[in-house]
Order: sequence, then structure tokens, then C-alpha cells
Amino acid sequence: MYLSNQPNSVAGGLEISKLNQNTGAQTYLVPAGVNLNTYQYVFIHCKPFNVPFGRAQLN
Repeated sequence: MYLSNQPNSVAGGLEISKLNQNTGAQTYLVPAGVNLNTYQYVFIHCKPFNVPFGRAQLN
């Protein structure tokens, strides 16, 4: 899981967690000191293959 300001990339973003599971509802804690207002997107991203699986815009 990454936070990013790029609509198609995690470059320059912040890794916040590994994916807990690949199905179902999930909840993730944002690390202390991270201001969500400074990021526009959250990504599910495969780090070993450098491939995004999905993203959502933060509102």
C-alpha cells in the first residue's frame, strides 16, 4: 500500500504497509506523522514486479 501524488505511479510516494490479504474488506493504519492531506492517491502496488494493481483517489 502506497500513498502518492502521481495518478499513475508510486514514484516519490510513501509505502505505508504490505497488503494484509488479497480479498475482502481491509483496514490500514497510517503511520504517525503522515498527513493524508498531502497525498492524492492510495495504491495497491506489487513492489517485486513494480506493477500497480489498483488505486483510489483520496477525497
